[in-house]
This record gives sequence, C-alpha cells and structure tokens, in this order.
Amino acid sequence: MKLGNRSLFKRLKEYFNDVFIAKNSSVKFVFVGKGGVGKTTLCSLLATALDQEGYKVLAIDANPDAHLAQFLGVHTLQSIAEEHYFMNAILDGHDCVLRHTFTPKDFIETVIERFGVSWGTQSKVISLGSGKYGGIECFFSEKSALWSMIRSVSKKNYDVILIDTESGLEPLRQGFGSNIDILVTLFQSNQRSIHMAKDAKVLAQGVAIEHVVRVLSGYHNEVEATKVEDALGEQIDFKFPYLDSINQSSIEGSLVTLDSLWQKSMRNFALDLYSLGAKTVA
Repeated sequence: MKLGNRSLFKRLKEYFNDVFIAKNSSVKFVFVGKGGVGKTTLCSLLATALDQEGYKVLAIDANPDAHLAQFLGVHTLQSIAEEHYFMNAILDGHDCVLRHTFTPKDFIETVIERFGVSWGTQSKVISLGSGKYGGIECFFSEKSALWSMIRSVSKKNYDVILIDTESGLEPLRQGFGSNIDILVTLFQSNQRSIHMAKDAKVLAQGVAIEHVVRVLSGYHNEVEATKVEDALGEQIDFKFPYLDSINQSSIEGSLVTLDSLWQKSMRNFALDLYSLGAKTVA
C-alpha cells in the first residue's frame, strides 16, 4: 500500500520516532548470530573499547542465558525478568510500585537506577535475566518491555547502547530490531552460519535497519576468510580470528584479554561503528 511516494510502514515508523524517541538519542547496536559464534565476547570487547575511549556505554544482556555482565567483570546482577511490577509498569505505561505515571524517559532511568550495575569508567550493564525455567513460558513480554524501554534513551544519558541477544534471529523475526541503528551479525566459516548472515540482512531490511555490519568470527587464515567472503557474496566488514586467549577466557569465565595488536584493532573497529551509528541519530 502506498501513500504518496512513501509506504504506510515508513510513515508510521516516522510518526513513532517523533513520538517515542528522544532527539539526539543514543547510538544503538544489536548483536545477532548462532550460538557460540562470539556475540557476547565481541559485545563485551566493543563495550570495553568504547568505555576506555570516554564514551558512556549501556550494555544490555537480552539473552536469558546471560553472560555479558561476567565478561565485563560484573558478577552480581539482578534480573529484570524477576521483577514483575517493573515489567508491567513498562508495558502498561504506569509504575505500579510508585503509583505515579511515568514517561518512557522516566522508565529507563528508573530501570537503570534499580537494576544497572556500574563497570568501567562511567558505564552500566543491565540484564533481562532468566528467572524462568523449563517450558513455563517464553520471554516475549519481557523482551517487549526491554525493546520499548531502550527507545527512550537519549544521548545525554548514554552515548551508546550495546544489546547482546539470544542465539539465532528471533529478535528480528519478532520485530524487536526496529529503531536499532546498526545490526552486528556474527558468523563463522560454515554454510549454516553464512546462510544465517544472509537471512539477517533480509530481516534487517524488514524492520528498516539501515546498517548491517558483517563480522567473521573465529577464522584461522586468510584463505579461509576469502572463501567465506565468496560464499557470502559481500564484503566482510571485520574479521576476528580464532584466539587461544579468548577460548581460555570463555572456559574460565574470566575477562577477555587481547594482545596489543588486537586491542588496537578492536578499538578502531569500535570507533568506526560508533561513528557510523552516530550519523543515523544526528
């Protein structure tokens, strides 16, 4: 359906942006990929690099199997999903606990104040958390609240938001990726993972994510990387090799350490991503 030269979806999206999204909003990234490709590792490394550069980072673990906080050096974190009053407040538009009508801006500040844990120089991490077990019910309501919440974060609160998601492409299929500035898709050197990267781009277009960044994770040599790029049919934006130090950190559940060469590479990649995203919210 067309209205003038613009689709109905585009006009509704523009209206939604004007109503719900603060001007000069934070740059928002979401990380997707199959299980074990390194989403949490890369998310934590980019978060650390941006924090060290002086940016105020809000890291959000939207994966029920939560590990992002641990990778950032935070070991005690309260689950948002376990706090039903706050979940209902976000979804219903009022705060049941404080008996006060809140704006979206108030919601995010309240949630971060209550659930956020400081790390780095001036950053925080919050977690959707688990709190549900074996087939009781899905996390759809919790994820709806989370994605509604992040739309309201302005740049004066946080320069950048990094969201680590569950395995697969469900956030995109469920439409939760709207109002994200950059989709970071991680994949490895196998056909299933490459096909998922292709699907991610198609789904991103469906929720109007303008920038899709493709990251090859865990490759062993340049010949392998070239073959993967040929199979993908597009240029790989960043290649992250297999590193024993990362594998060991994952086994131990400890902070990831990189040598100076890869620290510099990660820093440059983080700054390039932020610069790209900042152009979309200026």
